[in-house]
Amino acid sequence: MLPFDELQHMAVLDLVTPDDRRRMRKHFLRAVRGESQDFEVTCLSKHGRPLELHVTNVPVTSGDQVVGVYAVAKDTTLRRRLLARRHAASSLPDAASAEEAAIDRFERQSVIRGLRALPRRYREVLVLRYYLDCSVEDTAELLGLSTGAVKAYASRALQRLRTLIEEAAPVEGEVDR
Repeated sequence: MLPFDELQHMAVLDLVTPDDRRRMRKHFLRAVRGESQDFEVTCLSKHGRPLELHVTNVPVTSGDQVVGVYAVAKDTTLRRRLLARRHAASSLPDAASAEEAAIDRFERQSVIRGLRALPRRYREVLVLRYYLDCSVEDTAELLGLSTGAVKAYASRALQRLRTLIEEAAPVEGEVDR
């Protein structure tokens, strides 16, 4: 999102995508009439990427008169991406064979074990970049890092993860007991 000093000189509707402006205005007017409102809206980040927000408008009253509207917006972009991925993964066709499914499961488990062994910051960067498909800029913004730091963490984390997975992989011909 934009820094506070840039936001304070902008109209709220300038932040909302054109498709959602009419709906946002409608919910604001209902709040002005005294009705609390909960709704979803899409804004654009300073990089032009869509941000999904859950907005609550609460009328501020003095006596019987509405004197203002208090609005709270919560970024639900990551949650929506997770749900979309979960839904997409559940609708994939079954694996071609039991052998392929076992290999896939083994590889997934190796990656998960490797991720768990990484330092927290490495895990955060890899999950945001490669599981949630966040851009370098979005990852930097979410973690409070520079884009250069995100790239460096991702590079080091991938190298360390690769090493951890290779160290854990059984040697060909070796039998687990």
